[in-house]
Amino acid sequence: MIYNHSTRPLSLLATQVEPIVKGLQKQLLDKDDKTRQSCFSLLGDLVNVLPGCLAPYVDILMPPLHKSMRYYIIYFILETTKTLSFNGIDIIFMLNPPSAKGASCYIKISSLVFLRTLLTQHNPDIFQPYLTETLSCVIGAVQDTFYKVGLSFSLRSE
Repeated sequence: MIYNHSTRPLSLLATQVEPIVKGLQKQLLDKDDKTRQSCFSLLGDLVNVLPGCLAPYVDILMPPLHKSMRYYIIYFILETTKTLSFNGIDIIFMLNPPSAKGASCYIKISSLVFLRTLLTQHNPDIFQPYLTETLSCVIGAVQDTFYKVGLSFSLRSE
């Protein structure tokens, strides 16, 4: 674990990471975009305060994160994708992804911001099992024609 804080408030918060993640697990699967956005925001704040604290829970967090980044385009995957292999990793490219209009755009932006926070605050090795799916989601987001999605991701990258 990366986090190891001796100050009392941070150590108290560290003891609450597991109950927080377990409590949010059901909420991350909720159909309401605002609920999932709030979950990603809370988890992002938590990982900024305690870097590395979500490492044990990556298996719980990545599937809902991927779903939030691409749930509105899932029906188009068979018709608009191309798979390429790169060093033994299959990467799915969206050829003409539909634009993210309306509310679905905001959950996608929240998901991308949380993904960036998660990736920068944890050891990269823990994300290896999710590399193919994560790359597919990020590439789909970059190709999105709705300006806010591309703008949000590009402003946050360094």
